Amino acid sequence: MTSEPAGPFRQLTEHAERFDLPDEPMEEILPPFEAGLLMAAGRALAVLAYRDVAAFGDLPFTRDDPAAVGTVLALLPTSCDRLGAGFRAGAARALWDLADDLAVGLAPLPRCAAEEWALRQMLEAAPALFAATDEELHALGVAVPADPDQSGCRVPYWEEAWQLLVDGAKHSIPEAQPIVACLADEEYGDVPQEPAGGWDAPRYWFSP
Repeated sequence: MTSEPAGPFRQLTEHAERFDLPDEPMEEILPPFEAGLLMAAGRALAVLAYRDVAAFGDLPFTRDDPAAVGTVLALLPTSCDRLGAGFRAGAARALWDLADDLAVGLAPLPRCAAEEWALRQMLEAAPALFAATDEELHALGVAVPADPDQSGCRVPYWEEAWQLLVDGAKHSIPEAQPIVACLADEEYGDVPQEPAGGWDAPRYWFSP
């Protein structure tokens, strides 16, 4: 029986031992202040993404339209522009779920290609929140260090956080799981061919 990884990394998938999980404790990868900034970025992006769902629905997304400015839809790959409200809501949910992980002390480990995209957007956006006031950060749920000399209250160093983009996690998508199993068992039965665009293609972005 496969055991799940302990501690803040336990939520990846039942196949987590096949992936290259970070070796450092969560506090070294994302100290509380940085984790709070990342959580707040995820919440903000998710709210904006749900707003985009309400505004655009199933309409094709046109990037040179003035209405496209400031949207989360513009952060998605161009191959997603004609996908409908269901896909867009799923992308918003991916942002919210990763922020939820951080809120309860879990590492924001992507469990599918959608969450991999979402975490990249969060990591890109979070440093900008350092420009907010302490009061604004408190309102966003960020634990601001009381001592301004604490290392966690300097401009965050994000290189460590990028290791949370775990290679291979996209294979937690059900259609891709036989490929993962084949890596461990050469006698595994029929292995599906990787689809055009790979398992990162939008059609395969979401696991259950």
